[in-house]
Amino acid sequence: MARSGPAERVTVEESGIGLAAAVALDAFIVRTVLAPACMQTLGRANWWIPGWLDRVLPHLSAGLRPGTRP
Repeated sequence: MARSGPAERVTVEESGIGLAAAVALDAFIVRTVLAPACMQTLGRANWWIPGWLDRVLPHLSAGLRPGTRP
């Protein structure tokens, strides 16, 4: 019983280190390199919405006149 305590703690610490590495990888590589590169490559296709979804979602305005686009 006394030997299982330290072994469990090492497993938790390893999990914490793995989670921290995954968060850092996501924050620095995926969000600062891959996402902008994909958006640049796809261009206007980033903002395409299927017709059926456009009809279902409510149309909100951010102070623009109806029917105008920024």
